[in-house]
Amino acid sequence: MVFDYGAPNRLPARATFSRPYFAIISQNGNAYVEGLSDDWAPVRAYWENPTRQNRDVLRSLSTFETTRWQYHHGVTKAEERVAPEAILLDQALFGSSAERRDST
Repeated sequence: MVFDYGAPNRLPARATFSRPYFAIISQNGNAYVEGLSDDWAPVRAYWENPTRQNRDVLRSLSTFETTRWQYHHGVTKAEERVAPEAILLDQALFGSSAERRDST
């Protein structure tokens, strides 16, 4: 799965897991590791070593504050221009997704 919230996500999984993929969804994302900034270091660490400790570091990426930052960063007058319900919906989906992963 590739989802553009800054681009590459789970590309190394394709090389690791034999389970078939039914779709790749990308929106103007980099499809190469060289396109990742240093901000991706925690994600890359998890890709290379998928331990619970590395996964727990990534939990900060699914907080409300981080989701809000994704919507507001670089947007002039973000409070006026960004629909708060969009942030809340994304956050609700992050929460239910995390709950499903943790229950397995």
